[in-house]
Amino acid sequence: MLRRCQTASRILLAGVFLGVFLLVGDRAVAQEMPTVWVVNRDGGDSVSVLDPATYKVLATIPVGDTPHFINFTPDGKQALVPNAHADTLSVIDTAQMKVVATIPVGKGAHHVLITPNGKYAFTDNRHADSISVIDVASQKVVTTIRTEKEPAHIAMTPDGRVLLVVNRGANTVQLIDTDAHKVIASVPVGKTPDHLQLTPDGRLAFVVNRGSGTISVIEISTDPGTQRLVATIPVGDDRTEPSKILIAPDGRHAVVTKRHTDDIALLSLGRRQVVATINVGKRPDDGVFTPDGRYAYVLNWNSDDVSVIDTHGRTLVATIKVGRQPDEAVASFDGKYIYVVNYGDNSVSVIETATNKVSATVPVGRGPHIIGYLQGAKSAVSEP
Repeated sequence: MLRRCQTASRILLAGVFLGVFLLVGDRAVAQEMPTVWVVNRDGGDSVSVLDPATYKVLATIPVGDTPHFINFTPDGKQALVPNAHADTLSVIDTAQMKVVATIPVGKGAHHVLITPNGKYAFTDNRHADSISVIDVASQKVVTTIRTEKEPAHIAMTPDGRVLLVVNRGANTVQLIDTDAHKVIASVPVGKTPDHLQLTPDGRLAFVVNRGSGTISVIEISTDPGTQRLVATIPVGDDRTEPSKILIAPDGRHAVVTKRHTDDIALLSLGRRQVVATINVGKRPDDGVFTPDGRYAYVLNWNSDDVSVIDTHGRTLVATIKVGRQPDEAVASFDGKYIYVVNYGDNSVSVIETATNKVSATVPVGRGPHIIGYLQGAKSAVSEP
């Protein structure tokens, strides 16, 4: 009898453990389900959270005046949103989908980047010529770093050691040591620099100079005095107004959008030169690569469509009609979907990459601008 009871107890206990395991497993699976986050900048002052499986809006989260960007902590538990006209940083709990803190930062905060260890966040304060350094755990600004005139964009090396600041009013890029919180170099570039991206290995920065129609290439290092300009790539002239550079995840190619000539320049990063000029829609301004780096989806603001570029074949392979004034885009991690923010009609178009057709259009808040994709601790955000 005792043996039977012990056996029954073991079976019951095993069942309990199995039930707990399945419950925890289901919860883990639920937390891994992706969500799409849309920053409604002009008039919306909110963040819309979408379920990409059902195309439903899960939440609309009020934030500060004129939210300009969004980024996620490395564990995926928080989203940080700089509010450009409120001079604050909203901290959102991604599970609860609500603001849990509001941090005062510098005037005109536009972007926010977070170190890979999740310790510090940095905002570029366009109207204060400064960078605010925030301790993420305490949710407080620990120091302010002075920059040169009109910081317009920031980027961070994959190891989190160097923050790069594009100073549009000074025609320079400054490099900041993120641990020491100090400027270690200032590199002169072309006229009116406005955007930059880094190669996947973090060794080179490609800077878009709108006023001179060029791309400046900077070699990155944490050793003072070793940062230098290594190349200048012509992509047009001052009338061309190159807008953004999109670097492929495989590091082979980059696309430079040119607002005034309705085409893009395809760059070979290894050769550091333009290898093709491809006509697209009207006023191309932004875009996104598929995760494999082969296809670039270029957003054309004035023709309300998306041009699909095969970077290996150097050809335009499709044109997809979307909503009015497509502004930003992000790709799902499996590469099956491209999510396009349509600023002009307050919506998100969902493109299936297998067919290059729009499968859904989802209404969001007013003036949508930036879009992010979150799945567990992994995230991606469109390039502003």
